[in-house]
Amino acid sequence: MPPDRDAARKAAVQIVQDAHRAGDVVRGLRALAGKSGSQLMPFDIDGALQEVLVLTRTDLHRHGVELHTDLSAQVPPVMGDRVQLQQVLLNLI
Repeated sequence: MPPDRDAARKAAVQIVQDAHRAGDVVRGLRALAGKSGSQLMPFDIDGALQEVLVLTRTDLHRHGVELHTDLSAQVPPVMGDRVQLQQVLLNLI
């Protein structure tokens, strides 16, 4: 049976997207360590959580942890510091 190139291509695209998101979170967390104050601005809390989940997916899988989320696309933006919230979520997970 020949390899499914379409599935491989889709998987590669997903890996690249996940890597970019993880890189953004890591850059933000590094910036948090070096900044003196909070940056309060509206942001998508579900998107912030998804970025943290991308970072933790491998560790969760390795430890046999199943994490289920039930996020709503209807949540309005929240006011806060996205990077600080992501650090809290990362610590909790």
